[in-house]
Amino acid sequence: MSLPVFNYSLSREIPKKLSVCGDSAEWPPYIYFKRDSNNKKTEEITGYSLDVISGILKKHQIKFNVKLLPWRRCLSEVRKGKNSQLALDSSYSPERARDFLITDGFYLVSPKLLYHEKTFPNGLPLINKPEDLFKIGNVCGVHGYSYATVSYTHLRAHETDS
Repeated sequence: MSLPVFNYSLSREIPKKLSVCGDSAEWPPYIYFKRDSNNKKTEEITGYSLDVISGILKKHQIKFNVKLLPWRRCLSEVRKGKNSQLALDSSYSPERARDFLITDGFYLVSPKLLYHEKTFPNGLPLINKPEDLFKIGNVCGVHGYSYATVSYTHLRAHETDS
């Protein structure tokens, strides 16, 4: 589930201008750099998350600027409350619940495991808990992302043909 996270110091009084950050790795269609006619990245940031937060802040007459940073830096800036006060497209984790004010989510993603059939011709073994992932070898994720809310009971692998 995606949710914006705020710095706790803002819980008393929200300033009339906020600095908002998101992940520079981009997360289309939620937050990303717009592309030109040659599919070259522009400086303009767009996406559903930006539309949502823009609508909320505009309603309360709060101006904001948005920048895309490496994810861990974005969270660090919000945690310190200095350069950014709000992070877009976060997910819940106990650590984040301790460090931030967390809003309700406004979209949901479903994690999947992708594998190559040549490596696992009979499919992957059933994954019921995070430790089961070690049985299949190397697994990748994005550094700084939270996988705390993944429901391993319902996680199923999806074969890829490339």
